[in-house]
Amino acid sequence: MNVFEKSLFIRAGSVLGHRLKPFSAFHSICLNMFESPFLTGGEPNRGDIATAILICTSDSSTGLDKVLRFQNSRISRWVWTLRLYLSNPEKVISALSSHISNYFDYPQVGVEIGPDKKTAIRKTGAPWQYFMVSVMWQQTGARLKDIWDMPLCELACHKAIHDEMNGLIEIADGLLEERERNRKKNAHGQD
Repeated sequence: MNVFEKSLFIRAGSVLGHRLKPFSAFHSICLNMFESPFLTGGEPNRGDIATAILICTSDSSTGLDKVLRFQNSRISRWVWTLRLYLSNPEKVISALSSHISNYFDYPQVGVEIGPDKKTAIRKTGAPWQYFMVSVMWQQTGARLKDIWDMPLCELACHKAIHDEMNGLIEIADGLLEERERNRKKNAHGQD
């Protein structure tokens, strides 16, 4: 499974009964701000574990409220210490590390020299479906989930019309009808 396919199927789990959110740029910058061993390496202590869980269960709309309450409350720190003491810290560390590392897989971007021998063409190797969804999402402002769930033939039609509107391709009158007739003919096994 390549990184594009994998990105669609990663699901966040839970740790110590807390449902983790998909690991995002917000989580990464927050953990980095707290110099978390989950990003910088090293052995996390109980405070690092609690902070990472609280960050990974938050999102940018709630900010660091949970973390700051934890940091400023002795009772909260005591409750977390007790919960971590009663659990298996190695399992918790492993689950958090696995959660974070699952989201740290990026596409490799290759560079090819164009036909004019001067232009560099960047290529990601993205599957065409991912490419179509990304283009439509950027250009239309529709919800990403709606585009992913759109019937493929409808998505292809919208993409073709979008490309034609932007002068990227020109669809001649009658060409689509001819393609549809050929598709139906081939589907029915006619000559």
